[in-house]
Amino acid sequence: MTQLSLALPGAHDTRTQLAMEKCDANAPSEWKRVVDAAILLAAMRHETFTTDQVWDELHKIPRAPETHRRCAIGPRMKRVAKELGYMESTGQVRRSKQEGANGNWLAVWKSRVFKP
Repeated sequence: MTQLSLALPGAHDTRTQLAMEKCDANAPSEWKRVVDAAILLAAMRHETFTTDQVWDELHKIPRAPETHRRCAIGPRMKRVAKELGYMESTGQVRRSKQEGANGNWLAVWKSRVFKP
């Protein structure tokens, strides 16, 4: 059975929004700060990027803190885009290439700080 959505493009339903807020609230603050830096690094190095590139940057940071919920990165991306403005949504998605991500669909972001 196909489920249709009447939501606006890019909008999340209320349950998803609440789950994302909870996930972000429960992520360790040290992890959030390091992920914010990894997001900036990815935005500086790529004209467009996904969380795949952010995870790549995060894995380069020695002794970077971890979180038990990889999905916490999604709310971080949205918050950084809104509050720090490093990037903006393209409205596009692409499949993840990260091992263990099972080819999940990822939002594609356009960098506002990329310098070729």
